[in-house]
Amino acid sequence: MTDKNEPLALVSGWVETESDLELDDQGRIVVAGELPIEVEAGKDRLLLTHRLTEPVTSDERVEELRSRLPGRASTIGGTVTAEEAGIQVVLTNSIYLDGLNHQTFSTALRDLIGAVDALGPRTIAPDLPNSFDESEPGEAAPEAPPVSAPAEPEPTREMAPAWVATHAVPPGGLSAWAEPNPKIQPSSHLEARVRVAVSERRGDWARVVGSNGWTGWVDARRLVELSKPETGAATEPAGIAEGSRRVNPLILAGALFTALSALLPWIDDGRNAMELTLKFLWDVEAQGEPFLGWGLMGLGALALGIAFLRKPLGPALLVGIATIATAVLFVAQLYRVLSDLGGGFEDLRDTIGFAPAVTVGGGILTLIGGAK
Repeated sequence: MTDKNEPLALVSGWVETESDLELDDQGRIVVAGELPIEVEAGKDRLLLTHRLTEPVTSDERVEELRSRLPGRASTIGGTVTAEEAGIQVVLTNSIYLDGLNHQTFSTALRDLIGAVDALGPRTIAPDLPNSFDESEPGEAAPEAPPVSAPAEPEPTREMAPAWVATHAVPPGGLSAWAEPNPKIQPSSHLEARVRVAVSERRGDWARVVGSNGWTGWVDARRLVELSKPETGAATEPAGIAEGSRRVNPLILAGALFTALSALLPWIDDGRNAMELTLKFLWDVEAQGEPFLGWGLMGLGALALGIAFLRKPLGPALLVGIATIATAVLFVAQLYRVLSDLGGGFEDLRDTIGFAPAVTVGGGILTLIGGAK
């Protein structure tokens, strides 16, 4: 690619396909409403750059930021310098133009975002809602215009009696205040992707609540709204705690049916799967261990574990099909033996027990439970 506008046009198209990305009026990539990343096409590579300025300068903070820069094995470069205006942090990542495609661009961009997140909380959040203007060094900051009068607008209550996550913190995190007042310092910092519930709004401010009862005020414009409210997810300012898992009743029933079928009659003379060889499924003349019952017990145990998974579809599909296939193969092999002896379907019906039907039922329950 020789035309510098060509890679920039490609990037513009790729950004439009990502729900959390957009281009601002300066051509920078904006991630979830913040974290602007500059894009520049050079002679042989595309350069992605994020610049961060912290107004508070201290040697300890400079060393802390330098210690969090990516290591030498990373493709991301970074510098931290202390200047009069504050601490200047620059992170860059690049992609060679001859290997530029949607995947390499997305990987490089996400790696850069991760490096920004790794820097940790900032001393002050950029672009505060209704924040006061910057002042020259040594001058007192002018009084900030009030976010809203204490009695107006009337607070809007949005939180249900039970805690329900309605929003997520964007990449880069958010500073939180004890009250909606830009003149005071933030009281804490919320990490990226933490789930919170919005319980009150005042202008550009939102009061958010975690499931543990923690509460604080943040910039409502930067919160990422969840497409579907999440319940039962414990959330704290420092991270996310997993909610309690629920057992899938259909897969649990399938597991019990499958394990129970090992103890029920597979042959009409009363023999159960603990007395039949597993190798009968592919060799009608085989005898001895391992027994079919242990295979069924194993399938039941697998189904029992799958019943506690949050996304059981794939594993439930495999175990359900294997369970049904076990019963079908057994019936097919038994019919083969009877056919060699001159028997037919009536003989099969008189010879087979009811345990294979229970096994098939267990497999079907496992499949249905995984699909729900």
